[in-house]
Amino acid sequence: MTEYYNIAGVTLSLAGDDLPARGPLEPFACGKTENPDVRVKVVSKPAGAATEYDYSDRGASWAKLGGGGWYYSYLHDDGAIVSDALISGDWSDIVVYANPDAGYREIFLKPTLETLFYNICLLHKGIALHSAAVEWEGRGIVFSAPSGTGKSTQADLWVNNYGAEYINGDRPVLKSDGGRLFVCGTAWSGSAGIYRNARVPLAAVFFIEQHPENLIEPLSAAGALKLILPRCFLPYQDRAMMALAMDNIEDIVSRAACWLLKCTPDLRAAELARECITKRNFLEKE
Repeated sequence: MTEYYNIAGVTLSLAGDDLPARGPLEPFACGKTENPDVRVKVVSKPAGAATEYDYSDRGASWAKLGGGGWYYSYLHDDGAIVSDALISGDWSDIVVYANPDAGYREIFLKPTLETLFYNICLLHKGIALHSAAVEWEGRGIVFSAPSGTGKSTQADLWVNNYGAEYINGDRPVLKSDGGRLFVCGTAWSGSAGIYRNARVPLAAVFFIEQHPENLIEPLSAAGALKLILPRCFLPYQDRAMMALAMDNIEDIVSRAACWLLKCTPDLRAAELARECITKRNFLEKE
């Protein structure tokens, strides 16, 4: 059985006789694609059976393969191997050995496929960002901050008061395509569980900071880069991939409208942010 998906502009085929749970992928299903960007084959067998790597460390681990490919494994907290993957050098072909145990199959999409997808996005001028993204009047607005700072609160204010609609509550992708910047939904949204299949032009990125007053200031590319880097899902396992990630991020912050929003968790903050977006859009039209 082979299924096809389009996530953030990346086409993916998922093949296997007994595919693990994949409900979150359903909104991203698409028709058969003759030449998908990535082909993922899932083999249901004890993970680790095809390799001879040391699993002494729990959590995720990477190893470089001969020919430029990669090996990726993920271990559960109980020490069991959830899955391991063999990845071609150009990231176009991936074989995932998924643990057949029912309890582990339920977490195949996260973190294994999620982690692989974030790396694949780098090859398509994108970067996954820890943030909440909404669509307002056909444009994407992104709120980024450390967990618990208030990014979801600000996004909720736009949804509840301005008719905005969530794109992703925690992990959208920002990308460049055809000379324009977009914010895209993904099948992963952390604990928020809010996501949909959407791709809209990027209007603004707000970096949230809690403050007793509502203040806003535009950020230079250097200032935005300093704030966005800790929020990105980065490929620490490989220097070349990290360089690609930096190129993508620098391209985004050099062209996107980025603001530091020091704010209270109420509508006054949203009003200030909306005023900035509206004013900027008016000036651009002029």
